[in-house]
Amino acid sequence: MSVLKSFLMGGQGMASVDRILADLTLEGATRRFEGLPYTVYDLIWHIELCQNLLLQGLAEEQSEIRFPPASEQWPQNQPDEEAFEDLISRVRAGVYEASELAGDPEDLSERDREILEDIAAHNAYHWGQVVVLRRLLGSWPGKEQGA
Repeated sequence: MSVLKSFLMGGQGMASVDRILADLTLEGATRRFEGLPYTVYDLIWHIELCQNLLLQGLAEEQSEIRFPPASEQWPQNQPDEEAFEDLISRVRAGVYEASELAGDPEDLSERDREILEDIAAHNAYHWGQVVVLRRLLGSWPGKEQGA
């Protein structure tokens, strides 16, 4: 597996996306902590939005990928169970799609590699926040230290 693929899916010292999302409940994902402006749900929603915009730009070979204003890059409402499960499915699908597109980085154009690297870096930053919140919730799968 290439380093880029492992950064997208987890590995190389990073928790896998499957582990990060394992047994995540709507109740836990929407719990707020004093002093933090986001929940696990908010972070996953934001990851999926940005990841999807970048993947669309990649597929459509857009020269410039436009993001909505910062205020529109975060959810405005709390989901019901169905919307939450749909979000989890979409974010997983996007991660798998990006991983498949990464294939062999030597075969990618510079632009495509940069977009996939942007997805990997952006996601890794926010997946780390999700892991910390899951630890605070007491819902992180497994008791071992580290990722």
